[in-house]
Amino acid sequence: MRETFNQFYKEFIKSWSTFSIKGIEDVISSKYTAREIRGKDVYDFGYEESIDGWNHAFKELSEKQATWILKEDVILTLNQ
Repeated sequence: MRETFNQFYKEFIKSWSTFSIKGIEDVISSKYTAREIRGKDVYDFGYEESIDGWNHAFKELSEKQATWILKEDVILTLNQ
């Protein structure tokens, strides 16, 4: 399980760092769901909305020649 996660994580970070929407699409499950909380507002969204959001952000930031600073603090195993 840990090896599978490490492979996913490595590809995810590589894709994120290089603004690769194709890379993100390749590693994120089509069953992906997420929740974002901004103050008192709660937003639930799935795979398609996430890909669309990342695509938008990647295009805008890459056009501005931005760079990501990604720092791994800790990875905790929650469940096998």
